[in-house]
Amino acid sequence: MRSVVRGMTERCPRCRLTTRWCVCAAHREVGCPLAVDVVMHHREFFRPTSTGHLIRRVMPESRQHVWRRER
Repeated sequence: MRSVVRGMTERCPRCRLTTRWCVCAAHREVGCPLAVDVVMHHREFFRPTSTGHLIRRVMPESRQHVWRRER
């Protein structure tokens, strides 16, 4: 089985997904009258496919908070 995470697969510099699965062409910013806070597990922060990163790109006014059990 081939791994796109461990290999040197080419990635989009904006969405950080492999170029095959790049979602930048469909990118639209969304405004929201409510404040949006996303809590991410510390391991998710480094994953290119993290939903938290996608939310941040679509809703630039949202805030990310990295959660660690130790803190």
